[in-house]
Amino acid sequence: MSSGNPDHSSPGEYTPELNHEFYYVLAPQEREFLRQQTSIHDDKEPKAHLVGIQAQAYQVGKITEPMLIQSSLKIAGQPVYQDVLKLGKEREGAILLDIGCCFGNDLGKVVADGFPAIAGVIGSDLHEVPFIEGNVFDAAHIDPTPPLYAPPNSPPPALGTLTSLNPLRGHVSAVHASSLFHLFDEAHQHQLTDALGSLLSPEPVIQVLFIQRRRRHAVRAYNEHLSPSDK
Repeated sequence: MSSGNPDHSSPGEYTPELNHEFYYVLAPQEREFLRQQTSIHDDKEPKAHLVGIQAQAYQVGKITEPMLIQSSLKIAGQPVYQDVLKLGKEREGAILLDIGCCFGNDLGKVVADGFPAIAGVIGSDLHEVPFIEGNVFDAAHIDPTPPLYAPPNSPPPALGTLTSLNPLRGHVSAVHASSLFHLFDEAHQHQLTDALGSLLSPEPVIQVLFIQRRRRHAVRAYNEHLSPSDK
């Protein structure tokens, strides 16, 4: 979601204009990944495809700020990205969690580059995409218990059966958290850090990838996405 500043009083009263220019800010490797995943190779067609998806997203009724379709690949630009891929390929049972995964484009990139898909990657956000839906500050989703320093007694759960992230406690090998922490004040950032720490495996070579941006307007957008029962 971008940092536009429309004047609106409540969700649903504002319909953002479609952004036809965001495609041109994608890096060459991001455009190439988009072509690979859509099998669209003409440069004009991917742009039209993304603008169409943007229009569909605005019809959902929960978008109250101008939105930049998540076509960028944040995780692939991280210095430790190759280490994360190596971890997935070489460590049996390695699990990568993308928290605040939005549309899951970073997970798609990781899987395309060789991280085990079915048993190794999982995403979570406020609304099902269909990943694991849940509020990171709800203990029923992630209970911020102290981190483990010895292997957990239970085996890793089958990721396709999860309805919360709590069964992953002590099993997560890597965490990707892009454009997430800027949504919260310092107290909630500490709470989120504790919650994610409770999921980490005690094994070495844990990768935690945090990429954040400016906080302007993000808190309001996050609060408007929460249902009354979440607040």
